[in-house]
Amino acid sequence: VFFGMAVGLIPHNFAALSRLAVRSSPLVSMATETSSCDYLVVGAGASGMSFVDTLLLHAPEPVSVTLLDKREQPGGHWNDAYDYVTLHQPARNYGVESTALEAFTQHPEKLASRDEILDYYRSLLSRWGEAGHRVSFVGGAAYDFGSASYVDASGSRVGVDASKVVDARYTENDLPLLVPPKFSVGDGVDLIPPNQLPARGAGEGRRYCVLGGGKTGQDAVLFLRQTLGVPLDRIAWVVPHLPWITARDPPSPLRQNTCIEFIASALEAHAAAGSPPS
Repeated sequence: VFFGMAVGLIPHNFAALSRLAVRSSPLVSMATETSSCDYLVVGAGASGMSFVDTLLLHAPEPVSVTLLDKREQPGGHWNDAYDYVTLHQPARNYGVESTALEAFTQHPEKLASRDEILDYYRSLLSRWGEAGHRVSFVGGAAYDFGSASYVDASGSRVGVDASKVVDARYTENDLPLLVPPKFSVGDGVDLIPPNQLPARGAGEGRRYCVLGGGKTGQDAVLFLRQTLGVPLDRIAWVVPHLPWITARDPPSPLRQNTCIEFIASALEAHAAAGSPPS
């Protein structure tokens, strides 16, 4: 049994970023050493990286930023994603304001891969430094909001005196790789996250049940069929809700390059169908 949950994309316009939690820093305590900055951003995933990028572009005067993440490199949940994942829409709809993700993407339809997205986020740290911005990234760090300090990868506690603290983790995903299932599993059932699917292979007579109808569920079914060659009669797909997501691999005439095209086509279909009877 494979179980998965859809991974939402993060808009990178400033209005969306303004909804991130911004708070004043409490007094620094319990730290063995301290640092200071204008902005401390906790979380270097899509939201945190977009916030920092837009801040650096539009701040009326230079600012210093300390960017913390529990992972060793920026990219958020993409660090934990399964190897065969890609964006479910062209790269032009994802990324930060200053740098186009499609320039890092080899896919003919610009469906950026996991490795391409991680490379993109790593390159942003270098680009910000080359542009003269004062951004310090600390990976493998756990931040404590109560004491305004973090514990780094070596176990040292560092206090941060920041004018503003931005919590960029509010849209953090619950990945099957890291979160246990919210249902019981019977004896003899091999329950795996999507990351382990390539290693299992088709297997002679092996049957799969995919739980979830979002982007991850679609990826799993397509991987079973197109890569592993598992026959349809050996795949069951449990979809708890009607899907409301761009199809992962629609026929060419139906492909859409942007989210706006998808939304427009959905609204046009709704208008043509009319309101349901009361």
